[in-house]
Amino acid sequence: MQEQIVEDLTSNEFFRLLRVIHGRMNLDPLYEGFSKYFQNIIDINATYLPQSLNIIPFYQEITILLWRFMTLNTVSNPHWL
Repeated sequence: MQEQIVEDLTSNEFFRLLRVIHGRMNLDPLYEGFSKYFQNIIDINATYLPQSLNIIPFYQEITILLWRFMTLNTVSNPHWL
């Protein structure tokens, strides 16, 4: 009973939606979005011209979001990345 109360207090609609995302139609836009953000970090470190690209200031939050998605979503195939 106590575990159910704690789970109700810690979960919200956002976490519920992350748990139920599945299917190629839903996962492809997520994959493309995460790829663009992480590609930005690689491009910034690989450019020869300083200040030619702007770094995304919230890349650490995107990494945490990807980690939370992968830990919460048990429905989807883990080989989608």
